[in-house]
Amino acid sequence: MIVQGFPVGLLQANCYILGCRETGEGIIIDPGDYGDQIVARVRQMDLRIVAIPNTHAHFDHILGVNEVRAATGAPFWLHPDDEPVLARQQEMVQL
Repeated sequence: MIVQGFPVGLLQANCYILGCRETGEGIIIDPGDYGDQIVARVRQMDLRIVAIPNTHAHFDHILGVNEVRAATGAPFWLHPDDEPVLARQQEMVQL
């Protein structure tokens, strides 16, 4: 098992990369920002990302999702109860 945690973004939200040495598959939890740096770490670890689960939809935990998703093709997972929060993120960031 591979577990790597590190702070990302201006607010230093914790991002985690978890992977399996046997299968080479991994997940990225809470890619808060700087998606390009997260993707670079994943490439160094030689993992194929199969999912991007998020603990919640606050902007400091999701800003890097689109960049990570575009680079990996992995689906973004979020609890349905957080979907209204996600829908309001653009408005909240502009405040």
